[in-house]
Amino acid sequence: MEACTQLESLTSEKDRQVIEELQKAVGTNVTADCSTLRVKLSQGLKSCGYSISKASLPGDITSNSNSNRLNGTAANTGKNGAALTSGFQLSGWKSHKIPEQLPKLPEVLDATLLKAAFIHQGAGNATDLNYERLEWVGDSYMELAATLLISQTFPAYLPGKASQLRERLVKNSQLAEYARKYEFEKRAILPQEFTGIPNSKHHGKDTSMTKVLGDLFEAYIGAVVLSDPANGLPRAMQWLKNLWGMTIRRDIVDNERQGNNYDSPLWRLRGDQVDLKGPQQQNSKDELRKSLHAPGIKLEYLDAAPEKKGKDKLPIFTVGVYLTGLGENRKLLAIGTGKGKKDAGFKAAGEVLKNRPMMKMYTDKKKVLEELAAREEAARADAGFPAVPPLEN
Repeated sequence: MEACTQLESLTSEKDRQVIEELQKAVGTNVTADCSTLRVKLSQGLKSCGYSISKASLPGDITSNSNSNRLNGTAANTGKNGAALTSGFQLSGWKSHKIPEQLPKLPEVLDATLLKAAFIHQGAGNATDLNYERLEWVGDSYMELAATLLISQTFPAYLPGKASQLRERLVKNSQLAEYARKYEFEKRAILPQEFTGIPNSKHHGKDTSMTKVLGDLFEAYIGAVVLSDPANGLPRAMQWLKNLWGMTIRRDIVDNERQGNNYDSPLWRLRGDQVDLKGPQQQNSKDELRKSLHAPGIKLEYLDAAPEKKGKDKLPIFTVGVYLTGLGENRKLLAIGTGKGKKDAGFKAAGEVLKNRPMMKMYTDKKKVLEELAAREEAARADAGFPAVPPLEN
């Protein structure tokens, strides 16, 4: 009872009403025990050099950053060192959870940081009151969020392909598009070379404004994170997750349809050592090699066209699969395109496998050659000659 009385004396009338409801729900003794335990924990943390803020009671969730700061001594000093996150706190995309409408812009809980996030270096102070430093911080958190999301959602992607997908999400043109949707341009304070005339809205060159708007977007992320040490990072990451999910919805759906969103051991701790191999992935190159493999037959995967840029400005590679043997001399069987040479090679092999008349012609030839080789080997054995070693492919 003493603990409850002490707690009631430190809270507002609204909080005391909540305490009374708790007492009715779980009993006075349980409420008192919880209060006593919190006091002891607080004292123990203080003795180790930490401090703990006043607990938020049920129904007392507030947007005030000071009431949420549980990060070391931030509640007492006013410092806003952002808490780090574990990859397990940000789960991968699921297509059915991707929003249909633009997600709500997360709030920046510090007025100074909010102002700084929209001030260009040339229009603000030469020190910290501009978006330059915030943009640098926000860029790092954004890269982290994209990496965690892609790694969990697309476990079958090799690092090269995963990096290309991440580049689609974090490139300046994409970030500038997001900034325009949230009308960041109307809030930006830019120097005269971007505005044309003082205090007018922005008439700078498109390329320059794309860079500026991309930087503003990154700065806003930094401001969200740093303004709320307890919850800023998860709020920013959830916002990015929803926003990016809308951008790559098709990739996420295709990945799910192909069954490539399997349970990777990288993202679920199991304790004991387990088989680290993922589910057996269909490999068109291996399948083609097994279908046509025989002495003297060689398959090569070579560039079949110059590298070009796709609509997203990322490189696209064209690779051809060439056959030597079975009466052919480096004959082009099919080509494939992809955002990596390995992926393009897989697609080229897949095209050959889909060409059933071609595959039947070559497998029939292979069968005839194997039968002839078997007869020759049998004849040599009957004559007492040693076996002929297989040819190197």
